[in-house]
Amino acid sequence: MDSLKLIAILLILVGVVFLIISLIPARKVWKMVPEKMRIKWLAIIFLICFFIFGYIFFDVILITPADIHFLHDLITGVVFFGGAIFVFIVINLAKNTIQRVIETEEEMKTLNISLEQRVRERTTELTHYYEFSKTVLNSMTDAIAIINVSDSKIVGVNNSFLAQVGLQEEEVIGKHCYEITHKRSSPCTPPDDICPMHDTISTGKIAFAEHIHHDVSGQKAYFDVSTTPIKDENGRVIQVIHISKDVTEKKHAEAQIKFLAYYDNVTGLPNRTFYKELLVRAIIYAKRYNQRLATLFIDLDSFKQTNDTLGHEIGDQLLKAVAGRLLKSVRRSDEVARIEDGQTASAVSRLGGDEFIILLREISAIENIAKVAYRILKDISEPFDLSGHELFITASIGISIYPSDGEDAESLLKNADMAMYQAKSHGKNNYQFYAKAFETSVLKRLTLENDLRKALENKEFMLYYQPKINVKTRKIIGIEALLRWKHPERGIVLPLDFISVAEETGFIVPIGEWVLHTACSQNKEWQKTGFEPMSIAVNISFRQFEQENLLPTIISTLHKVDMSPQTLELEITESTLMKNPEKTISTLKELKDMGVKISIDDFGTGYSSLEYLKRIPLNSLKIAYPFVRNILISPEDKAIIKTIIAIAHSMELKVIAEGVETEQQLTFLRKLGCDEVQGYLFSRPLPADECAKLLKKGSFSIHVSPEK
Repeated sequence: MDSLKLIAILLILVGVVFLIISLIPARKVWKMVPEKMRIKWLAIIFLICFFIFGYIFFDVILITPADIHFLHDLITGVVFFGGAIFVFIVINLAKNTIQRVIETEEEMKTLNISLEQRVRERTTELTHYYEFSKTVLNSMTDAIAIINVSDSKIVGVNNSFLAQVGLQEEEVIGKHCYEITHKRSSPCTPPDDICPMHDTISTGKIAFAEHIHHDVSGQKAYFDVSTTPIKDENGRVIQVIHISKDVTEKKHAEAQIKFLAYYDNVTGLPNRTFYKELLVRAIIYAKRYNQRLATLFIDLDSFKQTNDTLGHEIGDQLLKAVAGRLLKSVRRSDEVARIEDGQTASAVSRLGGDEFIILLREISAIENIAKVAYRILKDISEPFDLSGHELFITASIGISIYPSDGEDAESLLKNADMAMYQAKSHGKNNYQFYAKAFETSVLKRLTLENDLRKALENKEFMLYYQPKINVKTRKIIGIEALLRWKHPERGIVLPLDFISVAEETGFIVPIGEWVLHTACSQNKEWQKTGFEPMSIAVNISFRQFEQENLLPTIISTLHKVDMSPQTLELEITESTLMKNPEKTISTLKELKDMGVKISIDDFGTGYSSLEYLKRIPLNSLKIAYPFVRNILISPEDKAIIKTIIAIAHSMELKVIAEGVETEQQLTFLRKLGCDEVQGYLFSRPLPADECAKLLKKGSFSIHVSPEK
């Protein structure tokens, strides 16, 4: 066999191999071929089979070996090889194409699933949004309609809109505004359009309207109608939201707010704001026509006590009754004043609390002001019958006059207020005209109040200490803590100059707590240094007894300082006891049960009865300084002291005399049986370090000259 024959045979064999290899991917691809493409693939397979069997038929059967020439054999082998290679390439390309098609279909299928999921989610969101929007719109009391700009038809409404027009939703959607507003006979249809006009919508403007709506009850309502455009991404108006709002309640609320802004809600009288406006106008009028006017500042005496005792309801009734009497007390020409909106306002006003003020105009004589003030005092002093309670109350009146006491509203009000304080200082239940000289004392008091506010914060208070001496042994058996104010400008200020103001303003409560804690801490410090334990006395104000936390404060202080209750003594005055005897006695009993000592300070200067005295859990009575001072020259004072000592000892109470300055006074008190004394004879009040020196000494065996 020649070489060409051999090459032809090899080409044929290689072609057969390629054909066999081509059948392998064809078989795999067949499973992936879609139904629509399988016919084409069957045709390809038939062609392959035809090619193979045709070649065998041509080369083996039709061409005999004798007829074969080497060239023919070579051409046949090349053709067969080439055909096999072509079939191999086509089948593999088809396989890759089908695979890409299948992969693409899978990707499209996955994408479709994702898109379907997103569509479902978006649909759900839109459904929820629609339901939420519908719920929100239906929850609103305003009538709302959404209108399509292109055809001016309604595309959405809320329940309030349907209720206003008296239709169902299907009767409204898709209709024009005028079909709803003009073709109905329902009694709730407003006479004006509740939707904006078409020409207004077409221009994209926002229409605002206001109309009156008569409901079936015959009550008038103020509706506010407004529209808001909805625009697309190009800024073109595509829909308009129409809102018809019932503002009846709003108008009522505005009227109520206006009333509260200018009138007192308890008495119905003009309040401070309104009165100042009236006063400003009255001043302008008086200045123009050269007239005088007066401001009467009225404060009820002891109103707080009535209010606290009988309750705020009775207190409010009393204020209303007083307002009525004030209105009757002034002249008709002084009762009312015309204001801009046509209403009338009484010239009697309530400033707040128990304070009233009256404006008197066109004053011809000062005596007329006095007559009005006297008439007011007389009318108020008549008994009030309120819910079964017969109440008596008085008032203090301060008067300022335009233009002599001030040419503006602020000055007149301020000076009338000062004059009222002057009336209070004159015993209450009287009237006082403003006096320039009194302004100085009032300003001095106001300055004192302001300084007191800062004194505790700036640590300006300090304690001095004065020993208590046993009359028989002259030994120190106790210490009294005495408050001092180290004023930055006035120096040391004694309690007599500021305690009353502190009590009136309430500053005495935090001051008293500071005194209690500081005194107990100092006493404990002396005990730590080795001094014999002894009681330290602290004064308690009636204001502190009014506080609900007095007992807890004392307990907490003793606990923090770690001091025994037996070494604390509380001194109260008779006036403190009589402010609220039942409550005070109850608190004192609890303190006494703890071991705290109780003493009545300045005994004999108050008005406490023996009935209350025997109920108070006392340890001692303290004789007031005025009685001790005149003990050697006044038979009356001698008798008083003798009686006090006798009463105290009969009740098993100790007696302390304060203000002892001479040996003669001490000798006389010792003869009467007085137990303890305080005074300059032994020591003036001292700072803590100097008092410690006396404690170290322990007793006074010889006379010590007082330092005053």
